[in-house]
Amino acid sequence: MKLLIPVLVAVLGFAVSANAAGGAASMPMENVDGGTPKRIEGYPPKPNNTATQYTLWAPVETRGNTVSVDEDRLVELCGDGDGCSIRLGMYNWDGTGRTASRASLLYYNPVNHAWRADVGDPSGTDFNGVVQHVMTAFNCYFTDAEYKNWIASDAKMGFGLLSWKQYKASCVLTITD
Repeated sequence: MKLLIPVLVAVLGFAVSANAAGGAASMPMENVDGGTPKRIEGYPPKPNNTATQYTLWAPVETRGNTVSVDEDRLVELCGDGDGCSIRLGMYNWDGTGRTASRASLLYYNPVNHAWRADVGDPSGTDFNGVVQHVMTAFNCYFTDAEYKNWIASDAKMGFGLLSWKQYKASCVLTITD
């Protein structure tokens, strides 16, 4: 079950835990005032991962810890001459099922790991020992760092999606070629 949880989080967009009967049960999401909002049937939807699009969720239960972005998909979608579009959304911060979002373009060089986004002109290099954010939207961060229990490090290759402290909300990242 421990190995299955990260896969289910990445695919389904919410964490699971074993119930008394040994089956999986979804964990409740919390809203901004600490209560548990009503889950909207069928939402959040399963990620629409296709040849030209990759979607990743960081559920509210992962706050303070990054969910890893698939490096192969990032290179495939963003590592060419025309870059990619990225959308970063904060889901259900107020218990109504709303998503607040921002969009940008991203260019990623898979040879030297340099990247640049257009909104706000952030740029950086992955795995250079410096924590750098590609994009932020409210409490959601698309970052070149890894966070564990609220502590950041850029000591290894890879990007992550992070839900931070401002709101108790899930985050969604969509990358489109």
